[in-house]
Amino acid sequence: MLALPLRLLRSDERVLRVLQDSYRWVLVDEGQDLDRTQWAMIELLAACHGNLLVAGDAAQGIFTGPAADPRALRTFPDPYPCPSGGPGLPPKPRSWPGSTP
Repeated sequence: MLALPLRLLRSDERVLRVLQDSYRWVLVDEGQDLDRTQWAMIELLAACHGNLLVAGDAAQGIFTGPAADPRALRTFPDPYPCPSGGPGLPPKPRSWPGSTP
């Protein structure tokens, strides 16, 4: 379902540029559940302006099938380093030991 839009973005510079200018900031939630096609589309959309924020936890992938690629979330800081130099946000309080009965 996403293969054709991805092919369009890769083959038509005008379409890609219109979408990049329409989405100057890209926010992704549940990044651990994205597959390679979704990651490729996101990276194309964010490539022009570099404004990409991804939230997710590679240890909490919902989809265990072959499509989801949590490795992409683990390697996300390589091409997109955190401007503050930090690794991201601290763990959620609800995931701290002893925070649940």
